[in-house]
Amino acid sequence: MKKCSRTHRLSPELSDTGNSFFVYFKKNLMICSFVARYYFVDGQALNDRPRVAQVAAEELLKHGYKMSEEEILKFLESNQGRKEIERTLEALNELGIHSIPKFVVEGHTVIDGAAHWRHHVEVFREIERRGSTRGGPVFGKLLGVSEDIVAQGSHERVLKAA
Repeated sequence: MKKCSRTHRLSPELSDTGNSFFVYFKKNLMICSFVARYYFVDGQALNDRPRVAQVAAEELLKHGYKMSEEEILKFLESNQGRKEIERTLEALNELGIHSIPKFVVEGHTVIDGAAHWRHHVEVFREIERRGSTRGGPVFGKLLGVSEDIVAQGSHERVLKAA
């Protein structure tokens, strides 16, 4: 397993919740932001599991989530979530995705994160012309995200005018 894959497993593990999609998304985003900052900004090693566990526990506590350093380390030392990450890495490889950000639409169309907005519009206009989608969410299934969480979707949230 790649050196940082154990740390990447933290995101779905710590985000596991019976609450709404928005709570799930907020926790997941917080964990992903933590991992990115820890590695890219602070220059810390993702394979230093005791240090990752310590800093992750501190970071979670700052945001009102309690999980002990020992619980996190126990998870990182285990193989829990490994199969899901390996399946996801295989799917990414099959799609030709080797860097981020990327947008995967309908499970097969890949748009580079740096692509001009017109490319995004083009893809969605084609779906609109067809009147239906082909395929569906890929990574939720691979990572074991429940159908209920996927079905809630952030697209259903209506923002109030300021």
